[in-house]
Parts: sequence; C-alpha cells; structure tokens
Amino acid sequence: MMRAHYSKYGHLNNVLYFDCTKVLPAFSFFDIRDQLDAGIPRTTAVEDSVDHYLEILGQVMGTERFERAVRSPDIIRYMVKALYDPVNGDDAFSHRDLHAALRQLHERQTAPAVSDPDLEKMLAGVTANSARSFDEIMQGVANRIEKIPIDQRLAAIFDHVPEEGDPHFDLVDYLDEN
Repeated sequence: MMRAHYSKYGHLNNVLYFDCTKVLPAFSFFDIRDQLDAGIPRTTAVEDSVDHYLEILGQVMGTERFERAVRSPDIIRYMVKALYDPVNGDDAFSHRDLHAALRQLHERQTAPAVSDPDLEKMLAGVTANSARSFDEIMQGVANRIEKIPIDQRLAAIFDHVPEEGDPHFDLVDYLDEN
C-alpha cells in the first residue's frame, strides 16, 4: 500500500504506518458503540452493520452462490438486527453470539424477543414454516455464516468485542487526525 501511495502522490507524508508484528489493531465488527457515541442514529448504525456483514458473506461465499438461497440472507439480516435490539439485545456482540442465536432459533424453532413489532412479525413468519422447510432454510443460513469462523483471519475480526478498560489499539483514535 505504501508503494501504491508513493506512486500516486510521490511522497509518504501523512502516512501512518503501524507495524502489525508489534501491535494489532482492535477491530470489532458487530460493535456500534462508536457510531452511537458519535451521534449516528441507532437505525443507521444497525443497518450499516447488517449490510456490510451480508456484503462480506457474499464476497466470501461468492455472490451468486450466496443469493441462491433466497430466504437465508433475510434470516441472517433479521437475526443480526435482533441481536442489536435496544431492549433485548446489545450494542456489541461477537460472531459466536450470532451463531449461537441462530443455532438456538434452529433447535427451538422460536424467534428471540425483539421490541420492533415489524421485526417480530418477520421472525414469526420464518418460524411458522413446516419443520422440514424450516430445517432446510436454517441449513442454508448455517452454510453461509459458517464461512466466517472457518477462516481464522475472519474469525479474529468477527469474534473480537472489547470490554471496558481493555488495552487496545483502535484505528478510530486516528481517523479524526489530519
């Protein structure tokens, strides 16, 4: 990247270089706390997170193959939103948490509690399928989300959730610099 920057601009002024053999940036994918602290509406932060996650899953799996099971991306979207629910969810969670919630949905065929009545109806519509249809749909969901933990590089990003006071190096600390 530094060579590309130098080639384009002819200098490396204002380039911040972090030696990742000494310090690894803390990146928490399912964490909207910074956006909320910056005044971004919760709905926008959640929608952005969901959209980016689905984009990444599509890229990892291949867009055509990812979209082949039409209901699977919808259910993934619903469940990520459910985990961000302002009453029953959280502002930050790991991919393991999402996987566990989807596994629980599959095993019990009951939707998690959510405060949004529209989301509640959509989740209820998913669980109202026959056991066989529901099982097939949920297998499609599992096939998609399991692409993340199988790749250790992605798993490290999607399972990191910093706790208050954890030592960390966060790129957000540098985004406001000129």
